[in-house]
Amino acid sequence: MTYCCQTLWEQAHRRCVDHPDPSDCPDGLIAAPENGAEFGIRIHDGGSSFVSIRYCPWCGAQLPRREDRERDETYLDSQSPAAAHLRSMVELIQRLRELPAECRALSYSLDAFGSWSMTVRCQGAPVRVSYDGREGEIVVERSSSRKSPYAWSQAATIPSGAGGLDHRGIVQAIERAAG
Repeated sequence: MTYCCQTLWEQAHRRCVDHPDPSDCPDGLIAAPENGAEFGIRIHDGGSSFVSIRYCPWCGAQLPRREDRERDETYLDSQSPAAAHLRSMVELIQRLRELPAECRALSYSLDAFGSWSMTVRCQGAPVRVSYDGREGEIVVERSSSRKSPYAWSQAATIPSGAGGLDHRGIVQAIERAAG
């Protein structure tokens, strides 16, 4: 099996000394079946669920798909908030390719009103986008440091409308923050 980028390979082959089962490790992002037929983003809900992805979250390359799309216990219910969020994040990550920008970290919490955070590297600059589910507000921050630990300072605030996320507006805010 060949991989589109080093980051996907590292995530697919990640092994944790504290968590023998990859689905138990909070740092394990990618689910990759042994035959490599379908990749997914893990849902850390205590099970082994994942949402199938068609494109690499890091480089945007199209990933191999399982031809048989029968749903089984490894797929999340398509109506679940986590599945809807991940589909939205995949769309946003695909739009980041326009800049170009690369997703470096992603977190989500249904328990915190669907709040999420994404760190991207755009034009060499670390930029963090955070959605506060309670306030319904998106904050874009840029780090003055190019390496961790980051020193974040707010670059923009985007109100989130009832119609969902404005991916184009978020991408433009990331580009302005990185510039």
